[in-house]
Parts: sequence; C-alpha cells; structure tokens
Amino acid sequence: MTGTSTLAGRLAAWRTALPSEAFFWDLWISTSGHLWPDDFTARMDASRPLPYHIAKHLPDSMNARVLDVGAGPATVLGRTHPKRNIDLVACDPLAPVYNTLLDRHGVTPPIRTVQAFAEDLSSVFDAESFDIVYCQNALDHSFEPLRGIEEMLIVLRTRGVIVMAHYTDEAEHERYVGLHQWNFNARDGRFIIWNRVQEIDVNEALKDVARVTVTVEGRGHAVTIEKLRDWPNSLHERHRNRLASLLSGLLDAEGVTKAADQELKRINAMANPADGEHRDEALKPAQHSP
Repeated sequence: MTGTSTLAGRLAAWRTALPSEAFFWDLWISTSGHLWPDDFTARMDASRPLPYHIAKHLPDSMNARVLDVGAGPATVLGRTHPKRNIDLVACDPLAPVYNTLLDRHGVTPPIRTVQAFAEDLSSVFDAESFDIVYCQNALDHSFEPLRGIEEMLIVLRTRGVIVMAHYTDEAEHERYVGLHQWNFNARDGRFIIWNRVQEIDVNEALKDVARVTVTVEGRGHAVTIEKLRDWPNSLHERHRNRLASLLSGLLDAEGVTKAADQELKRINAMANPADGEHRDEALKPAQHSP
C-alpha cells in the first residue's frame, strides 16, 4: 500500500502491518536479540548512562524527565547520569503487545513501556511535563507524524528539546510496505516529511512555536526541535478533542499476538526445519531493525 492522504487510509495501513511487527519483536525477545544481540543486551542493562547526545540537552536542575516515544518493548536509552536524577519514561502504541510477549518469554526490561500513541501523547501525559522527548526510527512508522511532533511539543516544557534520529526516506527504500508509509529527509537545511501524495515542511509548520535543526548523518539524519514558547490556545483546542479510546481500540493485544503466532507458523511452513540455512533465511526480518 502506498502513502495515502486520508487518515482512515493511513490507519488501515498501520493496523494491517501490526502482526508482522509483533512477529519481529516476538523473535527478537525470544532469541535475546536475534540478529542484534548487542542491542538486546544494551536495552536490558539497568546501569546504562543516558547517551551524551541526549544528556547535553538536560536542564540545570537536579531532576530531569525524559520521554522515549516509540520505544519498543525496551527503551534504547540509559537512565543514569553522574550529576542528574533521570526519570525516564518509555511509551509505544504497541506496549500491550510487547508486554504480553515479554511475559511470555520471561523477560523483564529495566523500564516497562507504557501505551501511548505519538499522535495522542497529551491524553496520557501532562502538558509541559518533560525536559527532553526522544524518538528513534519510530515516528516515520506512525500514521500522522506531524501531529506526533506537535503532541511532543505539548508535553515538552518550554525551552525543552525534541531529539529524533531516523533513516532517510525509509518508506521509499521499503517500497511503502507495512508501517513504512512516510519518508523523513533534510533539504536545504529544512526537515521534510513526505510520501507519494503529500509533503510537509516541518520548519514552516512549527515556525511560530519551535526552532527546527536537521543534520545528515550517514544513511540517516538527526533532528532537534527546541520549544520556544507555550503551545497556542488555538492549537490546544484543536488537540483537545482526542479519540484515545478509539485509538486504543485499534489495538487488541491478544489479537495481534495471535496473528504474530500465525505469521510464525506460516514462515515455518515455508522453510524446511531440516535445512537450517534456508530456515534462517526465511526467519530473517528483511524489513525490520531495532
């Protein structure tokens, strides 16, 4: 399914991709990382420090609150710092699925992910309640990324910073398969979100409330968004009419995990268990990485 301009179409594409996503993380959890064992080990390390590229944005106060949006079953961020007390919160729309899978395999991460959609953060978290919001390789999987950024700004304190890291034009690279419905790019120093039917200049969209900076880093790019002033009342009104219960209803944790089990059976049926090489190839998640 290629990029669509309607919210209903984007939601349909997003919902259709969930069983594949659940299957990937089930494999990742059950095999302690599958093709990425170092990633698994790092996420399970409760003593890991907060990375420097995040920590440099911490406020001067002793206590700081950090939100990881689209964190997966276990956040990639550490929570220790030599001079600050870090309250790290991880959220993801698929949190009920991840927690079901973690319990199934007896894995307990240092921080449990709680359910929240990027597009609806303010229905879960208080306005201006975080000093830093982080998002890595997740917002381009959402069904309405600009709204997700706006919601991050609502829960972010004034002068706080959003830090994002994503691959460039991932939807094009993955041919708009599964959750890959949006491309993120840097053009002439501006942060651009686009697909085959629309394009958004994020610098222009947020010019009244935030300063957006984007830099290219290898195959991807880094974006920082500094909140310059409080969110305008007119935009608060637009975001207040939330549909959190409807969004949560899209996600039946039991149904998604059952679908992931069916995906596993399908892949096993395709592969000859006696032929380890072919079975490994069949299990290789070509369109996923943590």
